Amino acid sequence: MSSRQMRWKWSRGLTAATMLALSAAVWAVDVEYQIKASYLYNFMQFVSFPQDSLAQEGQIKVCIVGVNRFGDALDEIDGAKAPQGKVVVRSLGRYRSNLPVHGCNVLFLSSSEERETERILKLVDVREVLTISEYSPFIDYGGLIELYQKDDSIRFRVNASLVTETKFKVAAQLVQLGVE
Repeated sequence: MSSRQMRWKWSRGLTAATMLALSAAVWAVDVEYQIKASYLYNFMQFVSFPQDSLAQEGQIKVCIVGVNRFGDALDEIDGAKAPQGKVVVRSLGRYRSNLPVHGCNVLFLSSSEERETERILKLVDVREVLTISEYSPFIDYGGLIELYQKDDSIRFRVNASLVTETKFKVAAQLVQLGVE
């Protein structure tokens, strides 16, 4: 086999290995955000919002702030039925002072917004909006639910002291599961 053929084989093998590694990385992100989307949906099963706080009668508005890494995982919950109505998902983009958070029932802060946490939480009344994020120490800033990774699984913490101050009702099971 000539050196040219050998280089061609190595090049093809390296390209295939790179593509396989990238596919595995994309798959891992997809799975992570599918799980997080499931958490968002399942949290709504354990929360009862006051009727006057719902975006429209029978709609629960879920707002994503920051870089949206969910891909099409949120498509599965957008339009889905929850106990209080239909789930409507909106991606609001990165933080800005006029971020349109009015009417959001659930506010998910992407890890891209960690530096802006305090500013974002000041835009909403955390007693009226279910605030969720994927970074620590979100709870220390006054957020309600913090998703985190431990070993190979996604887990969550609940800010138990804030639960008693919210205008929506959070089921005791959710609080118990989210308190370490």
